Amino acid sequence: MRVYTVGNWERVMKSSRISPILLLTIGACILHAQIPASISDPSGDSKKGGPDIVSVSATAGNGIVILRARFVTRHFDPKTTRVVWVLDTDQNAATGSPGLLGAPGAPASHPSDSLDVRRIGTEAVGVVVGACNAGSLIQFDQQSGRWALADQLPAVALSDGFEAYISLDSIGKTDSNINFKAIAYQFSGDCPPKSISPEVNDVAPDVGKPAAPVQQADRSNLFAPQPLSPPDGARLDSFPRKTVLQWSAVSGAVGYLMQAQYHDRTSPTGWRPFAFRRVSESTFEFNFVGSQPGRWRVWAIDQSGLVGPSTSWINFDYSPH
Repeated sequence: MRVYTVGNWERVMKSSRISPILLLTIGACILHAQIPASISDPSGDSKKGGPDIVSVSATAGNGIVILRARFVTRHFDPKTTRVVWVLDTDQNAATGSPGLLGAPGAPASHPSDSLDVRRIGTEAVGVVVGACNAGSLIQFDQQSGRWALADQLPAVALSDGFEAYISLDSIGKTDSNINFKAIAYQFSGDCPPKSISPEVNDVAPDVGKPAAPVQQADRSNLFAPQPLSPPDGARLDSFPRKTVLQWSAVSGAVGYLMQAQYHDRTSPTGWRPFAFRRVSESTFEFNFVGSQPGRWRVWAIDQSGLVGPSTSWINFDYSPH
């Protein structure tokens, strides 16, 4: 999976000659409470033959939000289609809802009351899926007025759409009290993209409707994997810092979500994202970032897409002894 860097994001913004927030203009998605929970969207309503959404969904369970988008197959090309979800993490109407206003270049004709990302401020986060077969978590910075990369996310391109995963605590949440909207549009297909065509888009279901809440997913029947290696509290000293994570296979699982972080005293939480992946096997290997503590955890995924409970954080340490 290619990492979609902040530099790439900024180059896309410059090459497109439009505001990042203009790219995030979106329609509301009213959801049901199970997977595949979705809001249907009429086929044939995409602009200029662009990506044609037929359903969008967002459900939360066991600390994970799963985002899904499906398209009319004949109009869907994963190499040139991008989906953006914008989330307001407090559902507080007084601080605004996901939208495009408050940015240079945003159309003045749109309503100006609740659709202002600048009012949401640091509570506004976005998920970009489809560019270079990657998923990115971006966060709006109130001071600079720009979006910046916060984390790389697991994202999967299917024959008719995309799936992406967010851990709730990566956006400062312990529950699914979140509003969101979504839009799909075309880009050049280059990595990084050379151009973006926001006028070739499909909004689901209607740009005039308010943001919708993320709903709770059905309960998964899967058990949490059992961490095997490295064990909690392991002190490691290999160099290069090749780290092989292993956990028990879970009956009924078709894949796993693996998340690793590294310790950083400058972070508000004390931790920074290092790797977040969907994998098919019960193992994952990486070279760790440096001589410092790290931690990891894992979830199992079943055939219907439900995510089971995660392991607790498993700590390891590459610090000099």
